[in-house]
This record gives sequence, C-alpha cells and structure tokens, in this order.
Amino acid sequence: MDRWRQLHRSRYGNISYYSNSNRQRAQLHLYVDINIDECATDMDNCAEHATCTDIEGSYSCNCDIGYTGDGTECIDVNECELQVDSCDENANCTNIDGGHNCSCLPGYSGNGTYCYDIDECTTDMDNCAQKATCTNTDGSFSCMCSDGYTGYGVVCYDIDECENNSDSCDVNADCNNTNGSFSCSCKRGYSGNGATCTDMDECLGEVSNDCSAAADCLNTAGSYSCHCKPGYGTNCSDVDECSGRSHDCSKNAECLNIEGGYNCQCSTGYTGNGKVCEALPDVRGPEEQKTGENGSNLGLISGVTVAGFLVVATLLIIGFLCALKIRKHSKSMKVPLSINVAFGKPNHNLPALSESTKQTRLTLLQRQIQKKTCTKVSV
Repeated sequence: MDRWRQLHRSRYGNISYYSNSNRQRAQLHLYVDINIDECATDMDNCAEHATCTDIEGSYSCNCDIGYTGDGTECIDVNECELQVDSCDENANCTNIDGGHNCSCLPGYSGNGTYCYDIDECTTDMDNCAQKATCTNTDGSFSCMCSDGYTGYGVVCYDIDECENNSDSCDVNADCNNTNGSFSCSCKRGYSGNGATCTDMDECLGEVSNDCSAAADCLNTAGSYSCHCKPGYGTNCSDVDECSGRSHDCSKNAECLNIEGGYNCQCSTGYTGNGKVCEALPDVRGPEEQKTGENGSNLGLISGVTVAGFLVVATLLIIGFLCALKIRKHSKSMKVPLSINVAFGKPNHNLPALSESTKQTRLTLLQRQIQKKTCTKVSV
C-alpha cells in the first residue's frame, strides 16, 4: 500500500511483481502517465466546509459559500455583520453557520428578502381606543384621541368643555356637556342658536308675556316686567277713585267711576268740566228766589223748572183729552170746567200763577190721571 501511495504521489514509478511459477522477483521499470483523482479517493486535505476540485496531477480546495479561508482551513463568514446579506431593509438578519436568515420586522410581512408594510388600522390589528383615530405609519401605527376626548390614544376620556370653559356658548346660553362634545341652548328670554343669543322682546307679542290688559309691559335683558296702568291697583284691578275720595272732582260735581279712571260731571244747575263747576244763572222770579232763600224750595232750581215745563206740556195734552170726555158728560157731572184756570193759561182778569202754585196743581193733576179721573181744579 505504501508503495502504491508513493507511486500516486510521484505520478510515475516502477512496477514490481513476483512470478508465481518460480517465485522469483522480477522488477519491471515502467513509465506510465496516469492521473489520480485525490478528491474521489479521499486523498485530499481540503477543509470540512471546502470543496475539493480535481485537476491534472493534483487538486484544489475552495471554501464553500458562507466561509472564507485557503480551502484547507475555512471559517464562517458573518454576512449580517459584514452587511453582505440579502435581507430587506425592513427585515432582521440572523447569522447561521455558512449563511444567514432574514425575517421581516414587526409591522411588515414577507419572506425576509422582501417585506411590505402591514396596515394595522384597516386590518383591525391596532389597539386604539374606541374614541380614538388610528393612523397607519411605516411598519407601525399611531392612536390619537378624537376631538372632545383626551388621553394617549389607547385610553381616551371625555372632556367636559362646560366645566373647563372651553365651550363656544354665548354668555346668555346654557352649556350642556355630551360625549365628546357639548351643546348650547339660549337661556329663557333669549333666542338664537346657542353660540349667539339675542334678547327677545316679550312685550312685542301678545302671547310672549302674561301682563294684564290693564298693565304696561316693560322689556328687560332676558325678561320683562309688568306695571299696572294709572287707575289700577293690586293685581291691576280697577281702583274706584270715587269711593276712595282720590278724585279731584269739584264739590259741585258728581264722580263717576270708569275702568281705569273716573269722570267728573257737574251737578244739575252747574256747568263746567267737572273739576271746575260754576252755577248757572238764576232765572226764577223775585218771589221764587225769596221762597228759596227761606228754605221752602231748596231743591228747586231752574233746571227742574225747565223739566217741569216739559211735563206740563205732556199733561196739557192728557188734560185736553180729559176735557173732551168731561164736556161729553158735563150735564151728568155738573162740574164747572176751567182748563185755563187749572193749568194757568193767561187770563187778563186773573193774576199770574207762581211757580210753586203751578207745581202744586201739577201734582194734583198727576194724581187724578193715575186714578183715571179728570176733575176741575179750583183756585
């Protein structure tokens, strides 16, 4: 065996053999050109992680991919450290013996040599709060609380805009906090959308206030007030100035209460505006005036005299009708008739009747009419 190895190394040598017949040693010198494959016959000295390559009369050793050295000694190459790996920029490189592995970073998907971003927001892979907005980023995502909420996105709390005065309500509006927001409503007495409120004039509309018809409505900021009109008191009820002696009528006038006030009317025999009344001129004769001064006819005034004449005219007509009836039955009644005397018709032979006499006779005549009987009135 040693001799054969020697021949292999020298590639050329002598071939010796023994003869079986006479056992004599014969030496034959041969010169043979034979190539020996050291790689196939495991006669090479290449390293474990090297590749043996047979060549004419010899062989060569080359380190495998992922290793470096002269072939007889090969050490692992760290592609990750030397940045000669084939991993995507969004992948992790892991060195292994004779190579490396690539794995996509969190937030990315792929085979390692190619990685693409994962949209966690659309694939429900985020952990944002319900009241937060998810925003996809390169390889990740972010959470931001929605308007009206505060927090770090994963947890969000409602903001009470009314309490921290961050609302936009008008100064004359009420703020009402809601989830994530707020609402504004104008206070009573104001109108608008809450962000802007203007005073409402309740006095302009009849149904906008509850003032009495006997009261004046006075508009105020956000409200109104009712003030009873002159002539009205508590609860705007009518004040009877006449019974309360709060009027300014003349002592010679009569006070007449009306709704919300009063009127002054001069008494009979006086004239004026009611607050100032002057006596009418006295048209009675000297005898009647004297009688009036003695107190016998204190209630008789010229106004009654005028009214008396109207009554006399009426009674004359009635008396005339009675006279016709009396003439018809004059023989049976046997009563002298003197209409002229009864009613004071002017007679040149008789003196003129006074007003008091006329009044007396008128009274008697009225009584006769009530009894439906016409009689002669004698002087």
